Amino acid sequence: METAKAKQIWADVLEHLRRELSKPAFETWFEPTQAVSYTDHVLTISTVNDFARDWLESRYNNQVNRVLQTVTRLKQKLR
Repeated sequence: METAKAKQIWADVLEHLRRELSKPAFETWFEPTQAVSYTDHVLTISTVNDFARDWLESRYNNQVNRVLQTVTRLKQKLR
């Protein structure tokens, strides 16, 4: 169940990021990612390798967290 929830949340986050980022940036860094789990308000994402993980953390962490908060708040309001 948590995996399905994680996948849906990540899909929503990706939709937001797709509109905010350049096409090459999105395709390079975000398309290859996958949601692994969502537990205790922590979304775990897999990347293709450690370099991609480090790049996403150093360059996009704030943006992803902002979008994630927006998405999860909207989901809370819709319940």
